[in-house]
Amino acid sequence: MNEDFEFSPEHAHPKAQALLNEDFYWSPVEEAGPFGSDDGADASYTFAKWRRDHADEKPSVFLLELFEDWGYPVFNPLETSESGIRALAEAFDAEMIVRHDSAVIAVGFAQFALEGKIDIELQSWTQCAIQRQLTDEMMEVFDARYDARRRELLGKMAQVVNQMGN
Repeated sequence: MNEDFEFSPEHAHPKAQALLNEDFYWSPVEEAGPFGSDDGADASYTFAKWRRDHADEKPSVFLLELFEDWGYPVFNPLETSESGIRALAEAFDAEMIVRHDSAVIAVGFAQFALEGKIDIELQSWTQCAIQRQLTDEMMEVFDARYDARRRELLGKMAQVVNQMGN
């Protein structure tokens, strides 16, 4: 991977080119897109570099190391219950959960863009991160005028993540 690398259809695996067929998937500025938030961009590019030397390791290893480096909380990545999400938001702050989930989502999409596949564990983590982001608790982090757009894009990403394992 060279310094000019970017997540784009031109640099993506053919499966990713076919499935991620809307511009927002590749946008470096669409906050709700996989690579558009600061955390999403940083996580995806760091993962791409890490993956060169760790092709046989599970992406969850990368994410846990990343969260430790960033000082982010580690919690059950499969938590999607309303009470569990509320407890997370109280313990760690809703914005921190959004940032955490943005990194998970970005790494899931990055692996698919790079390899045309997603690790089954990462796929589950990514699905759950999207589900958490679609809750009212997490949507409150953003300007209400952005809710409809964010929900729309997260909904599209949820459908695509389900298809990545095929």
